[in-house]
Amino acid sequence: MSTVETQLKIQMKALQLPKDINLSKIENLFKVKLIKSIDSSYFCEISEWKSIFFYKFSAIVFLGFSDEEINFYHEKITAESIEKVDITQYYEVYVDARIEKDYILRDDYITIKESSIEFFEIIAFSLAHTVAMEYYERITEKFFQKINFYDDIKNLGSIRMREKDLLQFIAELLSIKHKIVNELYLFDKPEILWDDIRLERLYTSLYGFFDISDRFKSIEYKLDFMNENITFLYDVLHTRKSHSLEWVVIFLIAFEIVFTLIDFYWKHFI
Repeated sequence: MSTVETQLKIQMKALQLPKDINLSKIENLFKVKLIKSIDSSYFCEISEWKSIFFYKFSAIVFLGFSDEEINFYHEKITAESIEKVDITQYYEVYVDARIEKDYILRDDYITIKESSIEFFEIIAFSLAHTVAMEYYERITEKFFQKINFYDDIKNLGSIRMREKDLLQFIAELLSIKHKIVNELYLFDKPEILWDDIRLERLYTSLYGFFDISDRFKSIEYKLDFMNENITFLYDVLHTRKSHSLEWVVIFLIAFEIVFTLIDFYWKHFI
């Protein structure tokens, strides 16, 4: 991508894909070989001003594609997927060599001074994280809605969930948090930023603009809240079960004592 002297408008669109979409499927569809880019991302320039960025957390960013082209490829990519995901983030990029700053950030578009691939990588990286965060926000909300045992406790004075179900629920919550941290690299700045202050500033601006950190904190709070409540219920059920076993043991001991006394009576007094 070469630097232009006049203003150029380029469309970028990020889509969260089903989790069964992998790198090889994208390469086979576009008949290209994607090269390693930022952290968990892969990149390929299809033609001048037209590129794709794919991320291991199943997000894809189209650069320079029309809406018709994106819809076509999206249908091709997800045709065989059972999971249906409808999460997108649209953003416009203007390239204008006349601006004084390296970039100017606006609500629905950004203007960059030069059209280097590194700038597009950072923007695409941020857009991909945005749709990924929304994906996990929706999953977290679904889990939050599944916690309906409060009414059971209030109306019945008991809970109908089994220990096994609660343990499985806890494992699923921890798995979500692990995937967010492990796949999205939320706490590790990309290496590409280490030697370029301009890219670091752009990354920090976009990271704050899309509220990535705050959105993660919100998800983390809900996950921790659910985990604490379910862990408490598991402890209650486990304690109740332990008490039941203790009463069984006491009953068996009492039965054995009675049986021993009866046997002693029969042997010595009858």
